[in-house]
Amino acid sequence: MKVVFDVDDTLWGLCKKVYSDLGIDINLMDSFMVAECERLTDDEKKRIIEAFQNPDTFKNIKWYEGVEEINQLSELGIEAWIKSNNFGIDVRDTKAKELAEVLTIPSERIILNLVTASEIQSDKGIDKDVDVFVDDNPRNLASSKAKINIAIKAPWNTSDSARIILKDKHIIYCSTFMDAIGVIKHMAKLEKDFSV
Repeated sequence: MKVVFDVDDTLWGLCKKVYSDLGIDINLMDSFMVAECERLTDDEKKRIIEAFQNPDTFKNIKWYEGVEEINQLSELGIEAWIKSNNFGIDVRDTKAKELAEVLTIPSERIILNLVTASEIQSDKGIDKDVDVFVDDNPRNLASSKAKINIAIKAPWNTSDSARIILKDKHIIYCSTFMDAIGVIKHMAKLEKDFSV
């Protein structure tokens, strides 16, 4: 069973941190694309995007409860992967260092893409060989070919605009990362029971 995890707003609260640090209400983020959030001022959008591009934002990450359980998924026959987009080399390198402190999965299964602001909405490349994909971006979830797609609930993936992007795509929404891990473990157990 192959499971691919996003990082930002899946394994930790990037947007919660950025919006809190800037004193902006996170509920104003009704689209994953900051530029499309009509309730944000141009100045707020600029400051948010600058924070996403600043490697200091990604230092000393406070991971969600349960992230370390990714390391034990192999005991259940699950091959865990990480696939995350990054605004710049410094952000990527900082995130790689932070991930290395919490995850023990092989480095070749940690894919940290470099993207520009305009590329952030491009297809993340989740193919049919993926059993479960966990992400927060509605566009990534919509283009995913994974058998099962899970999202950690956020204002930008439960909004009216997100529903339009996702159309008839079936998404399992979880309130916390621990809930998502629970769903994945349950699926692994079911798969094992039915293969006996």
